[in-house]
Parts: sequence; C-alpha cells; structure tokens
Amino acid sequence: GVDVTVLKNASKEEIERGLATLAKKDANYDHALFYFSGHGAIYGGYHLLQDINFAPMPLELGVLSALSDTKFKNLIIVHDACNVIMPITQESIDEIHDHEKMFVSNHWHARNILYAFSSLNGNPSFAAKNNNLGMFALAFIENIQKRDLPILKMFDNITRFVVDYSRKMHDGLILETPNISKTLFDDDLCFYCPEE
Repeated sequence: GVDVTVLKNASKEEIERGLATLAKKDANYDHALFYFSGHGAIYGGYHLLQDINFAPMPLELGVLSALSDTKFKNLIIVHDACNVIMPITQESIDEIHDHEKMFVSNHWHARNILYAFSSLNGNPSFAAKNNNLGMFALAFIENIQKRDLPILKMFDNITRFVVDYSRKMHDGLILETPNISKTLFDDDLCFYCPEE
C-alpha cells in the first residue's frame, strides 16, 4: 500500500525530477520518505549527496527546498552516505547567500521533519563485511519491517545496531555513528502500524 519510486544510479537531473514528482503527491499522502544511498560529504556546513557522476547536490538547499512547500504532515529524509568534510574556500562560503540560509532555517523549524544520517559530520560510512549493503542500510531494512515500532525508536535501534556491529567486526572500534535531527516530528509515527 506504499507508493514507491526507485531511482538507480541516478543523475542530478533524474534526482531533481524524482523530487519534483514526489512533491506533487502531497495531496494524496500524509507522509513522505526520501532515502538516498550513495556518496556524500559536508561542504560549508551543508550536507551534500553526489549523483552517479559525482555531481554535488546540497541536501538542505536541494532536497529540502524541493519539498519545502508541500503539505505532507511528516517528512523523513534519510542520508545513507559518508559525511566527510570537504575543503571550502571563502569564495565558496560567499556563494551560500544569507537568504538561502534563512530559507532553510525557516522551513526547518516550521515543518515536521526528521533527518537521519548514517554518520556524524566529518565521518565516513562503511559497508558491512561480506555484504554489498552498508551497516546502516542493513539495520534500516531489518527495522522497517517491525510492526508498531515508532520511527524515532527505529532509528535508535539502527544506531545501536551500527555501533555494535562496528565494534564486533572491527576489533572494538566504532567506525560509524548514525545521527538524527528532528523538528516537530510526530513521535508516534510508524512505518508499519496497521489499523486494528
């Protein structure tokens, strides 16, 4: 019963078209999930996702702005990618205009948004050993199928899984720590909470 659009090895243009299509579905659905799995970075305080050609797309100024004026009750943005810090020059900082910063800030605080990151700022994400998926993706797939599990609790479970898995597989080292940010997000919202 969930309307899903899958993009594989997508270009920047394909991702932007996909987000525009998602935005138009706000009249039919209460909640929206955007899940990006690929390469990413931190640049000038903003998270980047990178398309199949490594073209950078600012998450806050790209994904969030595409969905900012929609009527979804809750937005879930999942960034399953590295968040390593890229060098930034003063010229690059000047490119991020004050009105863009204000735009992001205003819409962030006025909407029900949950941002889930597979790694903290400055850290990479790692693939699970003997598996094509990352530790974060493995935990996400396992937990999203659990009935009556609130999404916030689900991401707590994911964080615990990733940290424990990292310790187990890497001689006690914690190589990856997921991070969650939220605004007015519905604490009781579940992915799979069927009505009685």
